[in-house]
Amino acid sequence: MSDDAYAIVTPYAKMRRISVGKAISELVVRGSQARVPLKQVNGLVIFDPPADSPIVTNEQVKSLEDERQPAAACWM
Repeated sequence: MSDDAYAIVTPYAKMRRISVGKAISELVVRGSQARVPLKQVNGLVIFDPPADSPIVTNEQVKSLEDERQPAAACWM
């Protein structure tokens, strides 16, 4: 297991009071069941959010990136 994956799964396992192996299993199953709305346009698969989804502006993304900078290393 990579160090970054271990750094992510360890706090998750501790918080849920389960083994790291069980935590990995839970996360793999959850990830495989997640459904992302996609569509294909001219052979390219793109994200297709519901029509009533809020619009995210470039400014909002930049603000969130700026907030996340100090903690980014623990999740990347």
